[in-house]
Amino acid sequence: MKQRKEESEGDVYESVAEVVPRSLVPPPPPLPKFSKPKPEESVTNREIAKFWRRKRIEEEDHLLAAIKAAARLRARTLTVINY
Repeated sequence: MKQRKEESEGDVYESVAEVVPRSLVPPPPPLPKFSKPKPEESVTNREIAKFWRRKRIEEEDHLLAAIKAAARLRARTLTVINY
């Protein structure tokens, strides 16, 4: 507790004011993060992205089909000794 003298309309008197340690005062809330608005995507860019997405899916399907075919061939030549 800290005492100090205050003047009010010529009268001098002592008042008691509590001093709160800084560790007990919570920090201020964080500032809100403002994000920039997304620019409009062009139709051409959307179509290009769609093309490459479809191309990648076809390539993955082709690879999986090749892996399955190879597994079928190995299974066909599998003998009791290897199993």
